[in-house]
Amino acid sequence: MAANSWFDTLSNEEQAEIEQIYASARFSDYSTVHFKVEAYLRERGYELSISRATVARTGKILEERKAAIRAMSSEAAEIARLIKDDEGSIGDALTTMTQAHLYKAAGQEELDLYSLVELSKAVSRINQVQVAQKKWLAEYREKFAKGIEKAGKEVGISDEIVEQIKRKVLNIK
Repeated sequence: MAANSWFDTLSNEEQAEIEQIYASARFSDYSTVHFKVEAYLRERGYELSISRATVARTGKILEERKAAIRAMSSEAAEIARLIKDDEGSIGDALTTMTQAHLYKAAGQEELDLYSLVELSKAVSRINQVQVAQKKWLAEYREKFAKGIEKAGKEVGISDEIVEQIKRKVLNIK
């Protein structure tokens, strides 16, 4: 959305309602959408005068956003289908995909300082999640390996067999 657009001034709830108006019109018939949007805003006390062309531009942006989300969801589903996730591979792939989309978005339009900061925060959060996931996986593997060793000793299995079991169960090569 363009910086400081009328749509961006609305609350998240109001934006969702407006998006529903566009979606119910299948992102077309902007004359009807224009009428409904202005009525909706008047009901909530807004005194905005929005042209039909502005409503149409906003509709195109919302439609493109929806298509991008649909495409990303499809990509994520395909990644999940193709990757066996025994090492957090899906998370890594989704993180990489999301970062690529964020960088692409950053390069396609001039970003104001606020957008650049928000983009940086999003990438940072993604990286934090990735680090936390890898840390948890390492801790889980360590605890599980100790559990296998303890169980092996309790039942009298040789250290060599315990190591083979750990490699097989933890998928260590």
